[in-house]
Amino acid sequence: MGSDGAPVGGHGARPWQALMLLLFLGTLWGGTFTTAKIALDGGVAPAGYLFWQIGGSGAVLLAVAALRRRAPPIDRRHLFYYFVTGAFGLALPNLIIMTAMQHMPSGLAAIVINTAPLLTYVFAVLFAFQSFRWVRMAGFLCGLAGIGFMVVPQASLPNPDMAPWILFECLAPCIYSLTNLFIERHRPLGTDSFTLVAGTLAMASLFIVPSVFVLGQQHMFSWPLQPRDMAILAQVAISCVAYGLMFELLRLAGAVYFSQVGYIVSLTALAWGTVLFGERHSPWVWAAVGLILAGLALVNRRARPAS
Repeated sequence: MGSDGAPVGGHGARPWQALMLLLFLGTLWGGTFTTAKIALDGGVAPAGYLFWQIGGSGAVLLAVAALRRRAPPIDRRHLFYYFVTGAFGLALPNLIIMTAMQHMPSGLAAIVINTAPLLTYVFAVLFAFQSFRWVRMAGFLCGLAGIGFMVVPQASLPNPDMAPWILFECLAPCIYSLTNLFIERHRPLGTDSFTLVAGTLAMASLFIVPSVFVLGQQHMFSWPLQPRDMAILAQVAISCVAYGLMFELLRLAGAVYFSQVGYIVSLTALAWGTVLFGERHSPWVWAAVGLILAGLALVNRRARPAS
């Protein structure tokens, strides 16, 4: 409910339920940058990590879908949906993120990824999916300025060589944004979200598996388990739980409320990086964080109803 006692997002959710789910989900997703960093720093190659992250969580969700007797449909329409969302919504952007994360702190990687909502609005306007609003465009410009604060000043990053990798990682939120618009326009009707995600992960795995062998980035678990192996297992568990929480939060509070999870992810990823890796950031980076969060607030601002 809002301050006037109305349900959050108009979906009948109690405010404390939606808030607790939002905070917990954002904290979990913020932690995924930490697990990835542990695995990558431990010698796991990007494609090898994604093989277990996507393939592992996909296998679990497919098993759950089978138990629910809701296996993903495999007609032409669904297969095309799985192809686009799996290849461009998961496999390709995640491979970009993991490659970039080998060269930058985990907190910075999380901040860059959470520019996706800003870019989604810009692409929606360009493709005439939404009307132009100056307030939201100001939000996009704030986010763009935030990226500039991270890559332009020489004193902004621990190592100036990180700047090209930040720009490279910006490809990932661009791809996410375009995929989000595809999902909104072309989602198959009559299929629940859980089933669609299981199919998407299965398709994404089909793209990751050959890339692992082409790039020679296989990773096999060792015994006893090393920290990198435990990080991968933690990532699989987090992914499975986070998908369930995501759908529950969407059901309870709606998409507008759910979009605020980006704030929590950004802040918790910075906190995890500081606590576990001792990451320290310059004033330029903190200014960039402020600009990007302000941009998210402006882009997610709802128009006032006409009186």
